[in-house]
Amino acid sequence: MGWLDAAHIPSMIIGGVAASVLGRPRLTRDVDALAVLPEQLNRTGRDGRNQLVSLSEAGYIRRAGNDGKPLPPFDAASAARERKIADPTDARQPLEARARSYLHANCGHCHFEHGGGSVPLRLQFSVAAVEMMAIARRPKDIEDLKGLLAAHPDADVARARRWVREFATAMSTPDMLQEFEALLSERTLKR
Repeated sequence: MGWLDAAHIPSMIIGGVAASVLGRPRLTRDVDALAVLPEQLNRTGRDGRNQLVSLSEAGYIRRAGNDGKPLPPFDAASAARERKIADPTDARQPLEARARSYLHANCGHCHFEHGGGSVPLRLQFSVAAVEMMAIARRPKDIEDLKGLLAAHPDADVARARRWVREFATAMSTPDMLQEFEALLSERTLKR
């Protein structure tokens, strides 16, 4: 866990090693660790309190500065200065923030540089959209989309159009929607 501590990432050992330390020693073939970033916990918990504050008060999170020296536990003021990801289910939040939060929470643990994901995407919330490598729009990508449309003639085009429109708006790329409409027109002509 030294490398997580060195990177100032709150973490803990879980699984068989934790069971051996906290309970009865047993054999295990791996070490399971849980690492969390402040932006993942900087939200209201079920008890109505900020999770960073509650977990640091309970001793589950130790704060450290960039120099590695201990910092006091989180309080409301220090938690307010930390990054925070949007709730993906909160329709009041901007679409881009919701999408990025969802990808961060569900995909970002593997899809980061040297993270083990088989596709070289960087899906953490803090990564700029242009650096995520998720929105390529290369000629090959357009051909893939044409192939998908051809293979699925009964696809819900209205739903796809709605998502492309929202995504194009969030990314300030109106030409993306125009390209999609052109593909749909081409598809209609071939039918």
